[in-house]
Amino acid sequence: MAALEFALTLPILLMLLLGAVDAVILLRSSMRIDRSAAEVANLVSQYTALREADFPGIFDAARRIAAPLAVSGAEGAMIITVIANDGRQTTIAWQRRAGAPEIRSGIGASGKPSLPAGLELDDGQTAVLVEAFSTIVPFALSGRLLFGDISPVTLRGFAVFRPRVATLATVGT
Repeated sequence: MAALEFALTLPILLMLLLGAVDAVILLRSSMRIDRSAAEVANLVSQYTALREADFPGIFDAARRIAAPLAVSGAEGAMIITVIANDGRQTTIAWQRRAGAPEIRSGIGASGKPSLPAGLELDDGQTAVLVEAFSTIVPFALSGRLLFGDISPVTLRGFAVFRPRVATLATVGT
């Protein structure tokens, strides 16, 4: 009798185990993508001046920090944006990106940025905003249980740092 009960509950237990494993992977991936955005924002905020030649190294560091998640290529993106307040309004000073072009910044690409609540800049201040995106695919069975389908899930990490030494409002050649 106990063997029959075990045989009946085993598929349910396996589904729960698979769902728990997938939930842990999703949570771990979410924390890693947040940490990646924070580390890249920290790195950029320490520059005294940025040049175009610096960005391949920055994006390579981002890729290594986020590994094994993809923040470049077709499955992810890393977007670095600097916003500046010129005394009249806050605008996007510049933006650089690596990765999938179809992934859009939540801040915007130019002009007036869409800022998180509570983020305000005083006259002459700048801020470095980094968004990290990575697409993951849940397991087939647990994806149906947790999300209703098995379509890919795009995670977004976000970090804001103030430049430490310079304003970083421009990028040199």
